[in-house]
Amino acid sequence: MMKISFDEYSKKARIKPGLIAVLPIGIAILALYPNGVFGWAIIWSLITISGGTLLISEIGRDMGKNKENKLYEVWDGMPSIKMLRHSNNSNSEQLKIRHNKLSRLITDINIPSAKEELQDNRKADEIYGICSTFLRNNTRDIKKFPLIFKELCSYGFRRNLWGLKPIGIVICALGLILIAIKIFLNIENQAIMQPILLIALLIDLIMLFIWIFWVNANWVKIAADAYAERLLESADDL
Repeated sequence: MMKISFDEYSKKARIKPGLIAVLPIGIAILALYPNGVFGWAIIWSLITISGGTLLISEIGRDMGKNKENKLYEVWDGMPSIKMLRHSNNSNSEQLKIRHNKLSRLITDINIPSAKEELQDNRKADEIYGICSTFLRNNTRDIKKFPLIFKELCSYGFRRNLWGLKPIGIVICALGLILIAIKIFLNIENQAIMQPILLIALLIDLIMLFIWIFWVNANWVKIAADAYAERLLESADDL
């Protein structure tokens, strides 16, 4: 039997967003057919074995990654780049220390001064981007930089969940419609109302609320800024 394994990042940042997106329809189906739990367990096992979780992982990753540039436009740049700009930094002494450390680590570039950044901010951002890439490439050791990895997983999870937002809303709405139809039919036929239907309805309503009002660019930015901060701090240990 084929067994598909995933690394820790894929589990946290790619698979979980996809599973959360399809969860409302799963809850609705279980509420509609509570006696078919065993059968659904078999179906889910077949989906897993055939690579369904891998597909969810790839879809979650692609939808988040494809919209990442849109996030950078809303945020006026990649967080790690923004934190290296003179124009975006209120702590000039801390910025000076960071620039000096990066200059020693990456000897073949010149960190722009405030004046040089103002004269050509595009070139300055390119240099800051090189610094950011250098730090990412040299902090991939999870054991040595556990906090960076933790924040990276958090950012990846939120970014991919935000990327899946349209799908998540549609699936939530579909689950609510199925449950509502079942409740309506029960009322029409004067059948006993199963508590699981009301519980499922409430869960899907809460999830729809979260998708619409909670999962947004600002929510992703909180994690992105935390990851960028930990990334820049890593210069102290390189």
